[in-house]
Amino acid sequence: MDRVRWPFPDNPGKLWHAGSGLTIAAVASISKLVLALNGLQIHGRDRLKQVLDNRDPKRGLITVANHYCCADDPVIWGILPWRHLRPRRTRWSMGAAEICFATDATATFFGLGKVVPTVRGAGVYQRGMDFMLERLNLGEWVHVFPEARVNQEHQWLRMKWGVGRLIAECDPTPIVLPFFHQGLDTVQPNRPPYAPRFGKKVTVLIGNVIDYAEKVAQMRADDLSPRDQRHEITEDIQRVMKSLRYEAETIHAYR
Repeated sequence: MDRVRWPFPDNPGKLWHAGSGLTIAAVASISKLVLALNGLQIHGRDRLKQVLDNRDPKRGLITVANHYCCADDPVIWGILPWRHLRPRRTRWSMGAAEICFATDATATFFGLGKVVPTVRGAGVYQRGMDFMLERLNLGEWVHVFPEARVNQEHQWLRMKWGVGRLIAECDPTPIVLPFFHQGLDTVQPNRPPYAPRFGKKVTVLIGNVIDYAEKVAQMRADDLSPRDQRHEITEDIQRVMKSLRYEAETIHAYR
């Protein structure tokens, strides 16, 4: 992290919070407009609404999704009502440190948007991951792309174990909500000229809530190593995401 600026002040004041609010509102407005100009279809919206509105405020929330284009976050959050796009309620996300936090200007922008720098290849124990774990322990919402890169070819990639660490080490164990989306990479292509397109199909499939509290408690009782805990949880999420992918692709293809 020597050449990467950490964007969050130790004690953010009113000015920082105001800047964060303006940044999130502006980006959310653009995201909603982009989705409105395309054919958005959401399946399982009630599950997302239920977990955002009614979960235990002491338990953190982790949303997990595939990562097919560089605009997945923030555009995907245009599906949310405005009450969940306020700075204190919306998600924390992770961004590649060498891309999003390479300059003071970009670090400030992404930091105000509640994006946390992560260094690819630095493993599950790094400052950005520790920060996310702290947010979850405070009952906040964290979003994760376990593929850890933009999967332009739509390959089936092994998910990284960071998500497993966040679930295994958080106290209390967070709620997990997986979802899969199709079509955002046709709205915002990954190749030049990088301009958004309109009139495309976008499908979002929200999965079922996963509660790992009992599983984590059992793994701890069995004295499973932290490494094995991370691995087992991540493998389970990967199986869930594989099933969601098949269902989302089928829905999207036959629209």
